[in-house]
Amino acid sequence: MVKIYAFIIAVSTISAAMGGCASQTKPSVVYRPPAPPADLAAPCPDLPLIAAGQAVTVAAWIVDTAGAYKDCQAKHAGLLRAWPGMTFSGSIGK
Repeated sequence: MVKIYAFIIAVSTISAAMGGCASQTKPSVVYRPPAPPADLAAPCPDLPLIAAGQAVTVAAWIVDTAGAYKDCQAKHAGLLRAWPGMTFSGSIGK
């Protein structure tokens, strides 16, 4: 009779211990950084077309295009610094 009680206690102890282990599994946590600011994630603007072929117009177009490129380059560099390891090819350019 004592052996039966010892067996029941042993089985219930093992069952409780195994049930406790199964219920204490840690959930899988995936880190998701916050979304980048809208001004940084906006796609780069298309290059403007040259209105006329005169030297003054072409020179102004070159200056404007260089400025737009520098702005877009700065935005891209900001994304890479703030969110390393992520790719932003879909939001940087077309």
